[in-house]
Amino acid sequence: MLSVVCFFLVLHSGLSTAAQPAVPLRITVFPVGQVPFNYPKPGIKHQAILGQVLRERLTAQPDIRVLSEAWSDALYADLFSGRRDVPEERVFAAYTAVVPLDALVAVRHDGKAISVLVFRSDGIRRHSIPIWESADFPEALASAADFLGKEFTLAPSNAAALRAAPTETPEVVEGIYLSRCQSWSAGRPAQEGPLRVLQPLWKLYPTNAAVDVEILKNLVGLHYSLASPRLQDTSRRFAAAGFDMAENALRWVLGTPMEESYDADIRLLRAVPRQDSSLLSTTAYVYEVGTEAKIEQGRATREAKTEAYIVVSSPPGRRVPRLHAR
Repeated sequence: MLSVVCFFLVLHSGLSTAAQPAVPLRITVFPVGQVPFNYPKPGIKHQAILGQVLRERLTAQPDIRVLSEAWSDALYADLFSGRRDVPEERVFAAYTAVVPLDALVAVRHDGKAISVLVFRSDGIRRHSIPIWESADFPEALASAADFLGKEFTLAPSNAAALRAAPTETPEVVEGIYLSRCQSWSAGRPAQEGPLRVLQPLWKLYPTNAAVDVEILKNLVGLHYSLASPRLQDTSRRFAAAGFDMAENALRWVLGTPMEESYDADIRLLRAVPRQDSSLLSTTAYVYEVGTEAKIEQGRATREAKTEAYIVVSSPPGRRVPRLHAR
């Protein structure tokens, strides 16, 4: 009888273990930093491009959870901005003292080669890639992806997705990712640097939807920056060229998978009576506003939610529906 009970317990324990879902690997990717407009030093742009692509690819992995970019940037700034002196061998311990992580990924350069580093509790692993020509970026990406795939023991299909060659040409990939990490001087809008990087690319590929989407993203912020009285005259003149680029870009994005589509829900959460009279009833309504944007037919999504507090006066007896709008 005892042996039967023991067998049942072992069998039950094995089934429970097998039924548990795999725990995702928790990682963070170091920020690539900002790149000067002319990026004169060898390796700066290579580090920026590879670091951004790897972060995007790792974020898309089903078995990996990447720390949010804002949180990762804040931790990195605290550890490496000069306020603290953290030696390389203590970096993993310093990060995990704040947030639980299984690994850290960094992309660095020394002017001759690009290094991909993986920090874990048992040490640091490095993979070196010689600085490449623009046309050879797919090979450099595959080399880095193979290294990370082995380090994180990715399934063959996931490893293949990590190392897959970009669908855009190396020239377009380089321009887009460099535009996303531009630094610019005071008195100029933050969007001017990215747009100056994208301008020559747009002249070569005016109908490329990926390039046009990047232009439109930056033009939204540029419109508000023009209101600043401290804006330099050269920036104001360049803005005219930027709006010309956007006018053309819009024609090649609308109706394509690159166009964003939005769903929004506005729901009444609660009503708080404020004042009543024989003619009017004044009530404060609290709404939840939720939006979901879909890009490339749902391949990428982003959500935002907020609450709105609105005071409304209406005739007594009027009721507001729970689902206010969609």
